[in-house]
Parts: sequence; C-alpha cells; structure tokens
Amino acid sequence: MELKEIKLPLSEELKNLKGVYFLFDENKILLYIGKTCDFRERLNAHLKNKKRVKPEDILNKKTSVTSQVPFNSVKYYYFIEILDELERRKQELRYIKLFKPGFNKPYLFDSWRE
Repeated sequence: MELKEIKLPLSEELKNLKGVYFLFDENKILLYIGKTCDFRERLNAHLKNKKRVKPEDILNKKTSVTSQVPFNSVKYYYFIEILDELERRKQELRYIKLFKPGFNKPYLFDSWRE
C-alpha cells in the first residue's frame, strides 16, 4: 500500500474519483475510512474541520466519535477506485471492520469496539 501525501491545494485529478479512501496521520496511523463519489470534495470537507481531537481520546471514550477527522491529524491518504455505489458501501464496511480506525463510528450490528 503506497500512501500519498496530501498537498494543498488539492489536485484536480482527485475530482470525481469514486471509491473508498483511507486517511492517515503524520505517523501513518490509520484514522478514518470512508466512501465517496467525489474524492476531492470529500477530502476538502475533512480538511476544513478544525477540531483538535486526539485519537486516544476517542478510543478512551473521553470525547464523542465524529465522522470528521481533525484537520491537524490528516497527512496521507490511500484511495481504491470503485465505480459501483453498492460495491463502495460493501468495501467501506469491510475495511472498517477489518482495520477498526479510531474515527469511524461502529455500526449498530457490529461490536468491534467492545
């Protein structure tokens, strides 16, 4: 898996990319997994969030989980292109269950955070 560094402004090449993405911090620790039909727009939405939340606070339940990854944490990404919407949803859930990133909310039918 080759991670790419996030460089601002975001490249036009990322626009309209459909798939599943993985966001990492400066130490290349996985923070969040999501799906999108426009990766550039979605990544911009994450980067606009200025909250300063530490992953360990989420894991220790000192603060609530948010689907917005803190701006100060995101440094790298990995992207898997998946054109089909249903397949994107299935793969997102599969990867969340497999990797258990700190900023993804557990789904009701999962108990992987217990």
